[in-house]
Amino acid sequence: MACGTPDLGNGLDALSLQYPPDGPLRRGSLDREPKSPPQPGFRFLSPRFHTAHRRTAQPRQGRGALRMAADRVGRTGRSTPRRIGQARRHSRRGALSAYLCSTGPDTDFAAGVKSNRWGTVRFGSALRGSPDASEGRTLASLPQEWPSSSSSGFLAKNVAHPIPKFIAPDGESCLHRTAPEDRTDRRTITYPMPFPDPLPTRERRFETLEQGAHDVLVIGGGITGAGLALDLQLRGLRTAVVERGDWACATSSASSRLVHGGLRYLEQFEFSLVRESCLERGLLLKNAAGIVWPERFLFPLHAGQSPGRLKLAAGLGLYTLISIPRILGLPRMHGRRRVCEWLPGVRTGGLLGGGSYIDGASDDSRLTLAVVATALEAGCIALSRVEATAIDGVDSGARIELHDRLSGENRTIDAARVVLCGGPFTEGLRRRAGLEGRWVQPTRGAHILVPRDRLPTDGAAIFASPVDGRVMFLIPWPKYTVIGTTDLDAPPDAAVSASHEEVRYLLDSANGLVPQAELEENDVVSSWAGLRPLLASPADNPSARSREERIDREGSIYTIAGGKLTGYRSMAEKLGARIAADLGRGDARAHSPTRCHILRGALPSTIGRPSWSDLERRGETAPLVHAWRRRYAALLPAVEEFCGRVEAGRQPLDDETLQGEVDWAVRFEDCLGVEDFLLRRTDLGYGRRRAVAAIAEVVLDRLADGLGWTTERRAEENDLLKRALERIHGWQSPGRASRRA
Repeated sequence: MACGTPDLGNGLDALSLQYPPDGPLRRGSLDREPKSPPQPGFRFLSPRFHTAHRRTAQPRQGRGALRMAADRVGRTGRSTPRRIGQARRHSRRGALSAYLCSTGPDTDFAAGVKSNRWGTVRFGSALRGSPDASEGRTLASLPQEWPSSSSSGFLAKNVAHPIPKFIAPDGESCLHRTAPEDRTDRRTITYPMPFPDPLPTRERRFETLEQGAHDVLVIGGGITGAGLALDLQLRGLRTAVVERGDWACATSSASSRLVHGGLRYLEQFEFSLVRESCLERGLLLKNAAGIVWPERFLFPLHAGQSPGRLKLAAGLGLYTLISIPRILGLPRMHGRRRVCEWLPGVRTGGLLGGGSYIDGASDDSRLTLAVVATALEAGCIALSRVEATAIDGVDSGARIELHDRLSGENRTIDAARVVLCGGPFTEGLRRRAGLEGRWVQPTRGAHILVPRDRLPTDGAAIFASPVDGRVMFLIPWPKYTVIGTTDLDAPPDAAVSASHEEVRYLLDSANGLVPQAELEENDVVSSWAGLRPLLASPADNPSARSREERIDREGSIYTIAGGKLTGYRSMAEKLGARIAADLGRGDARAHSPTRCHILRGALPSTIGRPSWSDLERRGETAPLVHAWRRRYAALLPAVEEFCGRVEAGRQPLDDETLQGEVDWAVRFEDCLGVEDFLLRRTDLGYGRRRAVAAIAEVVLDRLADGLGWTTERRAEENDLLKRALERIHGWQSPGRASRRA
């Protein structure tokens, strides 16, 4: 597929995918073998009799019960009575050929497919009356029936026999199961893939917001506020959450995009923080599979630098032990050859080898968005561009003045409890409630993006900066390598952007580790910076300040601050149980329902390392596929179908994004501005400045049509985008910026 002009065809061949998307998994660790989702059973539809049989089963070893059952169907053409419902779906040779976690048109889509000898899975369109090339017949000739099902389960088909006689209604999104090209008995099986429900309109949400008092109002739409809103709603409390900007518009979209325990915090003896983060990492890899994925980290060792080989081995061992029972895999120590292979161009002088371990990574803004969307599905009221201007709280409840920043209207609502989740802006939010006290001491962390070809890595790298010894990361993304991060004191009311000194520091640190890269300022594509909401501390060194959270109650108002992205769910769990107990209603158990609640858009089981992280496999997949796997996970087929339905939806914005994604973001992802789409629904805005400006015109036009903007509103959005691009590229001098744009 040519970059920029993907051939998307009727079956969207450019998006032929496998789930888990990156090859066979092996037994023994999360990055190798995903666990089975807690579905009640499998449903096998007999190609011969077209009847359904439900079975339950005990786990089996070896080739796997599901694979054995599929083989039996292939030999006999009959459904098997073997009990296979809860069988392990993955073994060394592979067990699962295809599974679906939605068995009816009213359920949300989630799908996962493992490649084996029967072929791969293709997501695409199969509209009624369109020819099926593999069969030489039209799909309209098949009955339009969907097998009835009273509960979610799996569907398994034998592709070596005639197509089972059911098909989606006209216009449904579909998944095609296609056998390898070299098989003469190739067949295609089509499963209906219903769209997720569109988000409620803002008008409808405002109407619901004003209908009676709420149990809890959460103020702040970062990962902490979104996670708390989901927790409270699942506990049975009537909850609303408001955010003055876009979801994750501040700290939660400016992190290092890691879901990790924090190896470096072991040196500060913060064992409880590291253990909690490691356990939460394991839950996220399961409950947000595809949105969060495992990543391998390499720690190179050089003579005369800390840590030494023994200290690193001991630290990695402790990091693994502290993760029990959610270990991702055993750490390993490596020699010079392997380190040079995984980190091309690494400084070889004094190189002793290195150690590796498994952690997690995610697109932080899309993780926050998934949490917000999950809360909305659960019944929570979530509104962005709504600012709390005044909070009047007493012991019995609170009255909050809200200002709609889009329409200019003001509203007043009542809530039994209010929770302030202001992140680095906590103290300013508390002043609106008449509360004082020092809470946070923010620090600024900056990151830069350089082309992946200029600094290739196989997996991520963690290292001590040769400049000052601070722990830093090189993080792989499909097109770029992320270098971060800095840690400098910064007031919350100052502009947040990377300075020229920070960019120079990051480049010098990366060049110190990989001198052959010879990175220069012209190699920097873009940057981002954010404020960490660290708790106020007498420590002079920002890196030495604790990442723990703090929770206080004053009357009917709670305040929560601090913490890490990885631990958002645990923070919400603690506070959610406390609020439910305080109100005397709802589920006040210490263990929240969020422990086993799958986020909207997540895959039903954990996945392996993404292929873009692997240097050998990176070029095997088209950029559009890389981006959509990371961006949409289980919702990918629905996005593909949607882009095929809207006008010019399959026209590319760049080699990773289609124009139809703008409409999808408006309808299903609460996108209300051009910044929302370019910087948080996608990462288009982090490209070269001139290229972003060209793309922005198309995006602005589609957003104006979808949201009904006036000419004045479109001009305002254009001005906001220019200011956002200035923050991203403002570290450059005017002369240098004009040469690089």
